[in-house]
Amino acid sequence: MPNLFELTKGGKVMAFGEGQFIGYGTKEDGSVMFVASTKMPENELEKIAVDFRDKKQVLHWFKNYFSGWDSSWYEFFTNDSV
Repeated sequence: MPNLFELTKGGKVMAFGEGQFIGYGTKEDGSVMFVASTKMPENELEKIAVDFRDKKQVLHWFKNYFSGWDSSWYEFFTNDSV
């Protein structure tokens, strides 16, 4: 389980800033739900060509587009239990 999840003792967290959102929490079945979204120009995803099934590519995308966010969020992209 990610350290940030342990910090909230299973609670839910939503963080907003500069057109971006990160949220996580526990679903009824006990699994962890994680969401990251950002405002970007139309067709931007086509230009950057990220395979969102590939954790390494997604982490690289997150580091670029969420560069002002703390690195503790990275574990949601590297932890196999999420």
